[in-house]
Amino acid sequence: MEDKPIVAIMYDFDKTLSPKDMQEYAFIPGIGMEPSVFWNKCNAFMRDKKMDQILAYMYLMLEEAEGKMLINRTEFNKLGSSVKLFDGVKTCENLV
Repeated sequence: MEDKPIVAIMYDFDKTLSPKDMQEYAFIPGIGMEPSVFWNKCNAFMRDKKMDQILAYMYLMLEEAEGKMLINRTEFNKLGSSVKLFDGVKTCENLV
């Protein structure tokens, strides 16, 4: 049996930790898109496929990253380091 990597994506989906969607700091620019283009594409995909909004954008994150960005823990840590958090939020460890 072939070992396949396990991928877990953590995000602040309701902007409780960050002033804007966390993907807009480094992920979306890293795949060469403008945030409005990415979100419009996600919303159209969600409507066309009758999908949950969050699952649709997570799927498109993987699709759009193909050949442009690695999807692994190291890269997600790098992406996360650019996220601007609200005043008073220092690290994710404070939230556990």
